Amino acid sequence: MGTSIALDAQGAAYVAGETASGNFPLKNPFQGALAGSSDAFVSKLGPTLGLSMTATASPSPVGVGSAVTYKYTITNLGDTANGVTFTDNLPTASAATFTSATASPGSCGAVNGTSVQCNLGNVTTTPSGSTGPVVTIVLTPLAPTPPSTTPLPNLGNSATVGVLGSNFQASASASAAVNDFNISVAPASQTVAAGAVASYQVTVTPTGAIPNTVSFSVGSGLPSGASSAFTTSSLSNLNNGPQQTTLNVNTTQRVTTTTELRRPNRPFYALLLPISGLALLGIVGSPMSRRRRWLLGVLGGVFLVSLALSGGCGTSPPTTTTTGTPAGTYTLTVSATSGSAVRSTTVQLVVQ
Repeated sequence: MGTSIALDAQGAAYVAGETASGNFPLKNPFQGALAGSSDAFVSKLGPTLGLSMTATASPSPVGVGSAVTYKYTITNLGDTANGVTFTDNLPTASAATFTSATASPGSCGAVNGTSVQCNLGNVTTTPSGSTGPVVTIVLTPLAPTPPSTTPLPNLGNSATVGVLGSNFQASASASAAVNDFNISVAPASQTVAAGAVASYQVTVTPTGAIPNTVSFSVGSGLPSGASSAFTTSSLSNLNNGPQQTTLNVNTTQRVTTTTELRRPNRPFYALLLPISGLALLGIVGSPMSRRRRWLLGVLGGVFLVSLALSGGCGTSPPTTTTTGTPAGTYTLTVSATSGSAVRSTTVQLVVQ
């Protein structure tokens, strides 16, 4: 005879009562038989939990600095499960960075230490041929320093799905192979005359197949009047071993131009000419005292000296301008970039 009943979060019913039956159905009983004329009992009547989970990682292999997507698919072959949670165990910070976590349906919270949790809500029975909730975790493997010459350890990820108010758990994991890459340039130094082209062979070498794009650039060190160009500025992947491109550095021939500016002093000349003319007329054309002739002579001398000085002040010093690539030794930084990973090296450019 039942005397009370209660429900938990999963909808399971707990029935308590008293029985005198000698064959009462038992499951992991505390007491296996009657001890007297009657005994109390507690029975749980609940749903069957049948959650399972699978995981995949893509792409694999992957290059350092490029994202890996881990896809977890939950299937429910049992009764409806209420309050289903998903917990992802993140790798160490030195191996990868966490990018995002999404659930459909459901929602994911922020990273909490070394894990991230998603709430999937109520998961109903999965119809045949269909899939249940999907959780997507995106991680990016970090590029080690210095670059590795061998494949890196696989980047693994694992997760667990649980049910509120129950000890039920289902787990799954997946991993992706991770490869590194490096860059080299030959020759280490090139010497050219200004106006000529310096060429370098750039080689990028992976530790294994990398399906991600790699782009090339000259980050710093180019002198003025110089530009750079790659015969192939980017590679779609490094799936087939080392690949090469040519870096051409174009310099500009130097040209030197000298200019000289003259400033006219016509107002000054116009002022001096009448005065000097009158002075000369006074000296030559009319009788005058010796003192007066002496003064007019001094005036004429001042005119001649001023004329000479004004001619010198009317011309500015010559200006010399040189264009093109200056002579010197320059250190260029050449880089290969894939995702967030950058591999760099330096070469010298000597311009004569």
